[in-house]
Amino acid sequence: MKLAMAPYRRRSSKSLQEVPSNADFERQQSNGSLRIDPGPINIEVRENNTKIVDWIVLITPICYTLVILFLISWIYITTPQIRYPYIAHNILQRAHKIQSMYPIIDIIEFSQFSYHIRGCPPDFEEATLGIWEGIENGNVCDRSNKNCESVQSMEAQRLRFWKQKLYCIKYDKTAQWRNGNQCQKQYKACSSYICVKQQLQCPITDLQSIHQQGDIQFGKNQYRIVRDERQTPLLFFNISASSTCLNLNDQPQFKSKEYYPLSKYPESGCDQFGDYTSITNSLDSGMVLEILKENDILFEQLPHFEEYVQNTDEYQLQALRSIKLNEMVQCNKLNTEIFNNSSKKSFRITRIMRRNNLPLITGCVILILFSIVTIKFHNNKYLTFINKRITMIVNIGAAIIMIVTLIYSSFFLYDVLASNGLKQINDNLDVFIQNQCINIKGILMALDQIHQYSFKIYNSNLSLIYAAFIGSIIYLIVQSLLYIIQYISSNTQVICQNPWSSRVNYEIRY
Repeated sequence: MKLAMAPYRRRSSKSLQEVPSNADFERQQSNGSLRIDPGPINIEVRENNTKIVDWIVLITPICYTLVILFLISWIYITTPQIRYPYIAHNILQRAHKIQSMYPIIDIIEFSQFSYHIRGCPPDFEEATLGIWEGIENGNVCDRSNKNCESVQSMEAQRLRFWKQKLYCIKYDKTAQWRNGNQCQKQYKACSSYICVKQQLQCPITDLQSIHQQGDIQFGKNQYRIVRDERQTPLLFFNISASSTCLNLNDQPQFKSKEYYPLSKYPESGCDQFGDYTSITNSLDSGMVLEILKENDILFEQLPHFEEYVQNTDEYQLQALRSIKLNEMVQCNKLNTEIFNNSSKKSFRITRIMRRNNLPLITGCVILILFSIVTIKFHNNKYLTFINKRITMIVNIGAAIIMIVTLIYSSFFLYDVLASNGLKQINDNLDVFIQNQCINIKGILMALDQIHQYSFKIYNSNLSLIYAAFIGSIIYLIVQSLLYIIQYISSNTQVICQNPWSSRVNYEIRY
């Protein structure tokens, strides 16, 4: 079978030549062969003008990027005006740390000699009575600001000894906080605050001073162990100048109001939030230098240390209970996890916003400037490689911005609107503060600061984040449809074609 074809002619759509209306087909059979002659065939090449869909595919991502740039820039500009309350955050983190400790169910004292021989009994562990926070590198002078010397840093150390004695503590690591709930099976209620296993003792709630032989001794003071169902359990011991500060970065003052200048956490006193006096039981006191010496703190190596720490300055040994919530119906529905959740969620949202806003703004600005410059100079011979791919590059850049925006906004919306999100936590905070579910004024002040900050953060930014999220979804759908339309409308079956490039269509006519 042989097919005879006439040579084709290239013609533009503006000057088309006439094509024969009918083709003559001849059939001949000679010596068993068949010949088909369809007549002349014209292959027409059309160069169409730019279609509007090509411009839309290029302009839509630029418009989307401008919208995202406006929304994120507005958030970036307004957010720094709402300063994060770091001190309140520190206070709530310390409160949460205290409430996360295990209750003490037994205490045993040992002399240094007997402890080195026997050690703690099974299920007991050596008590950490306090922490000496250590010294920073630097120079220190005497009190007259003369004779300055350099000081090497010293790491924080545990304070294990108190007046030649150590203490072994048994914790109940299976105890469960009730938080207004009933105790589980195989547990018994020791108070309205805590449940313990049936075979275990209830936690120690107080150490009562007595004038005869007691259950345990601190210094020369005798104490009787108390397990009172009306009180919260003892959680830990601490050695400090006076009651432990609410702010974990503060240390209470000595009576002399002096402190070593290079202390990592100097004894400069508690801030306006106050301390934990209401849950503290002071057991004994001792001279600072003596307590440091018996705990092997090498303060003799610190220049001028004894000039700043006076011989009259004392440490107190304290026992601290867990924080008690007021027994009200509104408060029973809440628990002290609110300390951690409120500060943690608001801090997380702040960190997400500060980490993502500036990079996202930078990406939007770069993409918009690139689009403007390359479109303006799309005929420049030195930019040929880029100019052939402008629409593709712009669309890829916008896709990256869209993905980052969706991830960023999704994290924000989840942290705010989830079942345990910032909005729900903030509603609980409102109830907690209004009903004063706790008697420690400083913690209520910290909660109120976090509450106000959280409300401002999500109230001022929620609508903008919503707009960025919904706008990104709409852009994804619209741009996908445009790609499909552009693909179908082009015989070359390409997408992201530059709008100033001619479309080439082929048509065969007989």
